[in-house]
Amino acid sequence: MKKLYYKMDFVQTAPLRIGNYVSVETDSDLMLDGRGLPFIPGTSLAGIMRHLAVKLNKDNNIINHLFGIVDDQNNNTIIMPSAIIIGDAVLQRAVDKNKVYINRRDGVGLNEWGTVNGDSKYDFQIVETSESFSSIIEWEGTDEQYANEITGIIDPIMKHFAADGFRAGARTSRGYGSLNVAVLKKEFEFPKELDAWIDYNAYDEHAFDNAEKLDGERDERDVRVEITFAMKGTFSVRVNTARTELAEDGSIPDSVPLENYKGNPIIPGTAWAGAFRHHMHDILRDIGLDKDDDRVKDLDSLFGMSHNNSGNSKSAITFSETEVTIRNKEKQRTTVMRTAIDRFTSSSANTALFTGMMYSGGEGKLNIIFNKGGVSEFYSRLLSACICDMHLGLMTVGGEASVGRGLMHITGIKVNDEDRLEQLIKCVNDGDTLDFLKEVAINA
Repeated sequence: MKKLYYKMDFVQTAPLRIGNYVSVETDSDLMLDGRGLPFIPGTSLAGIMRHLAVKLNKDNNIINHLFGIVDDQNNNTIIMPSAIIIGDAVLQRAVDKNKVYINRRDGVGLNEWGTVNGDSKYDFQIVETSESFSSIIEWEGTDEQYANEITGIIDPIMKHFAADGFRAGARTSRGYGSLNVAVLKKEFEFPKELDAWIDYNAYDEHAFDNAEKLDGERDERDVRVEITFAMKGTFSVRVNTARTELAEDGSIPDSVPLENYKGNPIIPGTAWAGAFRHHMHDILRDIGLDKDDDRVKDLDSLFGMSHNNSGNSKSAITFSETEVTIRNKEKQRTTVMRTAIDRFTSSSANTALFTGMMYSGGEGKLNIIFNKGGVSEFYSRLLSACICDMHLGLMTVGGEASVGRGLMHITGIKVNDEDRLEQLIKCVNDGDTLDFLKEVAINA
């Protein structure tokens, strides 16, 4: 017999959104523990781990024994308890609560054309913190079960988390809930180490001091694109008046850039997904495909949208959230005052004066991840064409793109950790992106 414990330490790299189905502060408030601090429920961790076990094509019978199952067969309910105990991922006991920032963000529903549904605006809470979450996982079983369940399933999952991180909560394909993970493993063999186990407390702060640290192993079926870029001019993913602050002159702008808890402007994964999807549609339209073409419809399905009322699904492409680094906020942040133009007279509309705050310049990083089995060669080529246009300034992100905002210049690009910047620049300068598409995307 064996008894083992894992300790997973999570550090956020993006906002975490796990709702509790209560609408007091927002339409979707965060789930909080007894201390009033956010946490990741063990049920969420178990669901993610089980989903990954299925994705890795593990044996269903072993998965059911490991994670449990409730099933109805021939009017008989079969209940099998989980063989593994997965604890909530909670913030440390000595957490500095002043470093746990609970903020609010807005969301909108989209119709089949990708435009905003007027009745679908909502807001939700997120948490941003540099403090770490920890979860303890416990398992016991025979040597045979150890080989099947631990060596065959749990260890590979843990190594996957250590390599590629962990995504929990809502909107994970849009950058939310991304966490880096460190995994420690401690095991006991009975009866030889029975006394040591009796004296062991997995929740003691030194319980894993001499534990094995699991190294990461990437899923080779995933394509990981890492893009670093510089903003060419002004940009802003805007937040409306209700969320603004006083400007330096005492005025209140009508909109300000969306910022994280560090005070840096951000481009959320939702904005990236919208920009890429919209630009892909533009390309398909330019090559003569209409909205009834299967390739256009399948493109929307790729982003999790349905046209046949079958319900939306998880997007096959994951876009990270981007923090834009600003070197001098005082010089790179500006407030612009404008007036709306009457569409009939082309003159200034009365009572339409408004102000907007935005940033100029800055550097950021975008991570795009998709599975080779989930994105065809056609769409991976289309995605690569968007990356080329991003470098050329033909694809923008954020508001007011029609007046030149949101332009970018790619300063670095890696595909599965291989540098491809020189090849990208050569193909763009030659006016032929096909070589770049072939080399970067065809293997996907």
